[in-house]
Amino acid sequence: MNTIILLAEVLASGKGCPVCGKNKSDKARTCRNCFEVIGFEATKAVDSIVKTADEARIGNNVANAGGIARENIWEPVLANLRIDRDAKYNQPGQGIEPYWECRKSVKGGFIPVYVFGAEKEKAGSEVTALIELKNKETKKGKISYLRAQAVDGSTKIKSNVKLAVNQFFDVGKFIVNSLPSTQIIESGRRFSVGFLPVA
Repeated sequence: MNTIILLAEVLASGKGCPVCGKNKSDKARTCRNCFEVIGFEATKAVDSIVKTADEARIGNNVANAGGIARENIWEPVLANLRIDRDAKYNQPGQGIEPYWECRKSVKGGFIPVYVFGAEKEKAGSEVTALIELKNKETKKGKISYLRAQAVDGSTKIKSNVKLAVNQFFDVGKFIVNSLPSTQIIESGRRFSVGFLPVA
């Protein structure tokens, strides 16, 4: 199977073929042309995203049952991100799947990125995931973090965008206008988070 690049903005909108962006029928997962050119691998790639969204929903339900108030700032966006080489691999159990804990440096501290569904050998590797910007209540008030659910077989599925964490005033550099970007000031941290096209 060759790598299939899916269009994050099309998946986010729910309209069009996630492979090429052209029109498709409501029930089809890709347009007829992509199915004819790529074959079942194209529909399997879209099915993998649906499965990943279900896994993220289950994981969020488990987290929400834990008694800490959490809320979504963004709905999930398909994007590539790199798991830090020094990321910590956690295996908490009790219904919570293992996850990587990464820290992306920002002015005044860092933003945590929790990557679920990525194998233990993925440190330092790029994965493709459905990424949500969320916040939760802590003793210091609300704190923002990123939750990512890695796509199964993501070495063969890529997004056309990558996660970007920038300085606070750099929000204008996120040039994928149809995808979310946010400026955050909290707990002494100031930063922008959003998505950039893959070069």
